[in-house]
Amino acid sequence: SHFKNTSLGDDLDKLLEKMQQRRGDNVVTPFNGDVNE
Repeated sequence: SHFKNTSLGDDLDKLLEKMQQRRGDNVVTPFNGDVNE
């Protein structure tokens, strides 16, 4: 995922994975275009 460039991004990535697994559907992230790739 494109969040993994930073340690904070890595935490976000893991959090998003947990959210997606819990809900079982596509989660739209509020930081779509805000993170530099």
